[in-house]
Amino acid sequence: MNKKFSRYLFLATFVLILIYIASEQLFKPRFGASDENPYNLNLDSFNTIDSNLIAYKLLKKIKVPLQKPKGIAISASGYLYVSGDSAIVKLDFSGNIQQKIITSDIPYCLYIHSDNRIYAGIKNHVEVYDSTGKQLLKWEPVNKDGFISSISGKNNTIFVADAVQALVYLFTNNGTFKGFIGSSDSLKGAMQIILPSYFFDVVAVSDSVVTFTNQGKHFIVNARINNTLLNYWGVTSPEIYGFSGCCNPSHIAIAPDGSVITSEKGIVRVKRYKSDGTFKDVVAGSGSFVPDSKGLDLAVDKQGNVYVLEPYSRTIHVFQPLNN
Repeated sequence: MNKKFSRYLFLATFVLILIYIASEQLFKPRFGASDENPYNLNLDSFNTIDSNLIAYKLLKKIKVPLQKPKGIAISASGYLYVSGDSAIVKLDFSGNIQQKIITSDIPYCLYIHSDNRIYAGIKNHVEVYDSTGKQLLKWEPVNKDGFISSISGKNNTIFVADAVQALVYLFTNNGTFKGFIGSSDSLKGAMQIILPSYFFDVVAVSDSVVTFTNQGKHFIVNARINNTLLNYWGVTSPEIYGFSGCCNPSHIAIAPDGSVITSEKGIVRVKRYKSDGTFKDVVAGSGSFVPDSKGLDLAVDKQGNVYVLEPYSRTIHVFQPLNN
């Protein structure tokens, strides 16, 4: 290697070192002595809830006899049904197993009709069982690539949420497909469902009106079965009155007085809103659950008690209104 080439190589290396040092100083965040990034959203403060806002007390905890529980429902007679693994279990209020139904695969959600028929969402389709556990029907999937995340119904109408297609399907209770509610080229705003995750919940208000979550927009939507919007509500905020993160609320339930119960992930909490979307109070904060818990499915009984299924701890938390 000649001296001239060595000199050029040295100079080039020296220049590259200077450029590297300059870039480190130029782009290094100047966060002070602690090097704490002020742009990181710290949610710890939002996990602390004013005790004056908590309107429920923990009544009891029920251990779930499933390894990976997914969904919860309450029958008209007051029995608890929990889906998960490849089964559906029926429990009394003390947690004793009254019945176990073996299913073809993992039932991620379920709904108990007033006639005691059990509707289970299994991958892309719905299976129907009678009160003895006998399979009555296996509905054909509307979309073979779908994922059934929630089922609800009233009278002869069954609402089925598909978290892949971002649609609410309408069926008769015998499985006849009647149409859908949700996204299409002609729909915008609240009815255009955005789902960054597989959390997509639906609750029947009547056989012609349904309430569902639009997590990507932090909305709760009320619509008619003819695919028209009635109203919607929701505020994007980590504050106690709002919903934050990619996709909240994750689950909803409707209490006997018409108020809406919601659960969230990220900032783990369960809250109550008036039917018009006005924040009312808190059922439970993050301290009631395993840290970073998610998938908190909800059910409400005739007395207004709120049942929260926590999959991580395999526990049903039962919360009673303080004014009861």
